[in-house]
Formats: sequence, C-alpha cells, structure tokens
Amino acid sequence: LFFVNDGAHHLTQRGVNILCFCSFCSDGKSTIFFTLNLESQQLDSTKNNSSMECNYPVLLVSGVVSLLIGALWYSKFLFGPAWQKSLGLKDEDLRKNMALIFGLSFVLSMVLAFGLGMYAGYHEPEEQTFVHGAFHASLSFVFFGLPVIGINSLYNRNTLVYTFINLAYWALTFMMIGGIMYAWPK
Repeated sequence: LFFVNDGAHHLTQRGVNILCFCSFCSDGKSTIFFTLNLESQQLDSTKNNSSMECNYPVLLVSGVVSLLIGALWYSKFLFGPAWQKSLGLKDEDLRKNMALIFGLSFVLSMVLAFGLGMYAGYHEPEEQTFVHGAFHASLSFVFFGLPVIGINSLYNRNTLVYTFINLAYWALTFMMIGGIMYAWPK
C-alpha cells in the first residue's frame, strides 16, 4: 500500500483534498482507491495561480538552452558519433535542411517550455525554485517523454544506443527547461 501524487500536498493547501492509494494483490491484480474532495475554497488568482500567462523572454531562453544542450550532447565530443552511427548517417546527411531543423526545434522547445511552465502557476512563489521545477519536469518526462520516445524507438527499430542517447538528452533538457521556468523572476 503506498501513497501516490506529489501534487496532492500542494492542492490540499488550497482546499482540494486528494487521496490515492494503490494496492497490489497476490493474484497480480491491482486495486486503486481514489478520492477527491473539493471544498468551496477557490484558487486566488492574485497569488500567481494563473498558469496560462506567457513570459516570452523565458520561453526564448528555454528554446536557446535546448539547442545549446543539443549542440553539446550530439557533438563529436560527447554522443554525436555514437548517435550518428546508430542511425547510419554520414556527415553530409547531417548538413541537409539545417535551418528548418533548428528553426522548428527552437519553436517546439518553446512549446515544451510553455507546457512545463504551466505547473509553476499552481505553486506559491517561494516554492518556485530551479530544483522544484527540475523535479516536476523530470516527472513530466517520465510520464510523457519517456513513453513517447520509447514507443517510437521500438516501432522505428532504433538501437538501444540511439534510444538511450535520446532519452538522456530529453531527460536533461526537460529538467533544465523546467528549472528555468520555475526559477525565472516573476
């Protein structure tokens, strides 16, 4: 029997009581007990609870950080040669469509940053630290990024080397962007 949901303690402070227990029986089946109790207390929009505000400078910085991590991660000094070999790509293959690839990667990284930053609005300003943001982003990666990359790698018949290089890159990138989104001055 164990307790699930990091967000429960944050929501409980605001009048939302969430309790989720899971138990695993000897026959291999699992039982989930979930209760949600919403009290009449509303979230105070003056306490930075609005998660849809857009802070363009932090999105731009997050997009650049994602590209910088990628430039280092996939460089010849770290994992670039192994990644390139796992895909069977030559140097000239990597030079094709670079402007399109980097441009779209930058835009999609900003979309990722916006999504990861949405969680920050549900925390008090003193809770919005780099480490807290990296933690929530790592959870997002485990529950969303890892399964998507894993499933795509399986169907694409990618090697384990390719899969682990990409998983590690995205785990680090999620954590860095999440940390930046939380720690950025409000």
